[in-house]
Amino acid sequence: MSVAVRLPPEITRFLSLQGPQSLVIRGPPGSGKTTLATAMIESFHGSRLFVTSRVSKDDLAIGFPWLAKSTIERLEVIDASNTGHPVRDVAAAIDRTRHLLERPLDPGSGIERFLWLPAPIQEAWSRLPEDGASIVVIDSWDALVEKYLGVPRSGADSFLPDRMEIERQLLDQMAESRSHVILVLERDEPSHLDYLVNGVLSTSRTLNDGRLERWLQISKLRYLRVDTTDYPFTLEGGRFEAITPNPPNLRATFGGHDEEPDPIPGYVWPGSKAFAQAFGRLQLRRETLLDCDEQVPEAGPLALVLPVAAHALQTGGRVLIVPTPGGSVEDIWTTLSPVAASSVLHQNLTIASSDGPVDPTDPSNPSLVDLTRPGAGEQMASRLRTLAAASSSGVNLVIAPPGGVDELVRALPRPAPGPDPGRPARELVHGPNAHIIVIARSSDPLAAAHRRSASIHLRLQDRLGRVLVYGTRPRTPGFVLIQQTGSRDSREGTYDLLRIV
Repeated sequence: MSVAVRLPPEITRFLSLQGPQSLVIRGPPGSGKTTLATAMIESFHGSRLFVTSRVSKDDLAIGFPWLAKSTIERLEVIDASNTGHPVRDVAAAIDRTRHLLERPLDPGSGIERFLWLPAPIQEAWSRLPEDGASIVVIDSWDALVEKYLGVPRSGADSFLPDRMEIERQLLDQMAESRSHVILVLERDEPSHLDYLVNGVLSTSRTLNDGRLERWLQISKLRYLRVDTTDYPFTLEGGRFEAITPNPPNLRATFGGHDEEPDPIPGYVWPGSKAFAQAFGRLQLRRETLLDCDEQVPEAGPLALVLPVAAHALQTGGRVLIVPTPGGSVEDIWTTLSPVAASSVLHQNLTIASSDGPVDPTDPSNPSLVDLTRPGAGEQMASRLRTLAAASSSGVNLVIAPPGGVDELVRALPRPAPGPDPGRPARELVHGPNAHIIVIARSSDPLAAAHRRSASIHLRLQDRLGRVLVYGTRPRTPGFVLIQQTGSRDSREGTYDLLRIV
């Protein structure tokens, strides 16, 4: 499953290269450039300088509370709100210097190149360690250099360096150090700097059905292989967190679940604190719809529903699962089989598939029903009667595609005369203790009726190998489905919903 990382691995590798290195971060206002630059500062091992007219060191501690105290204490912040002398004053000072010195400055010398740089850059250069790695973040370079250059030049100022020349001089000067130089730009269009620097990152923010999505694009990282060029990210909690792609051939062999903190009558615990906080609990006698785009892997919706099933089985509930077409019965069974004793599973869990053999290694498992096998109808009828007979207490959870239960009923034997063989199935689905979860593809015409009736309607969309989850009913911001990591009480296999802000 996708994982939230502090920085994409390509950027982490870039920061570990021996300096000098140069990189541009560009994007529109509010797209996360400063937060990304701050994350790069935090991840860098070496001296750290932050040239900025935006925030002070105290503001950093307030705006980015995740920054370690040791990081803030070791970070040198240079105030760029005052660039010192503008370029015309610098030109006059250099001209006077030429007359005073016995040996005039060479116009192309390193000393004169240094003097042409804005004062905050000169100060940053003076603080760089003579030996050792360092990083200098300039936020924003646009504001600094434009204030330094002042109003557009007239013909009389044609001898002054323009912005392009100042930028070449800056990179030439920094190339004499071991520093990583990060230029944050307020302009989001390409410029000549793209050709001069070693790396180019672009941040953007877009709306999908009125919901925010943030994206980082790695346009260039010289000397490094870029495996993934586009990363969705979030600024939740003021932190920059990028989302890695799902691994190839993702399987739903995870399924840990969170224990229910406080049972609420009339509702089913979704098996996940993240789900409960984002979308609420599952109401009895209602249904939940997981509306999946065609590109969403089967493991996406299964990650959301299997914790519900696991909790229901652990608390004495009955679970009927009709896998979606092409869904893996093996993955479902592998996930749920450790949840409870075999006797409990055989009594309370039924997985009915019409796609062929469900478990060749254990064809006698009563929980698994292959509807294509001769005699499966009688076996399914018996399973349904068993589940329905015990349905007076606990939860009856049904997980199926649109029309899945009807397909199951059609597979039952129909003796004449006799009781309706489909009645136990309908009692199971529509009983007072029941909740049904429908997993549908958005293109399935049978999903339309469920979109109108579902008490919880979630849209699952694939974004370049990540599963994004949007609450339609209730309407929520976007979330990325990720592997839960880092918490003491989490178990391997649980999922998390990372909100995009």
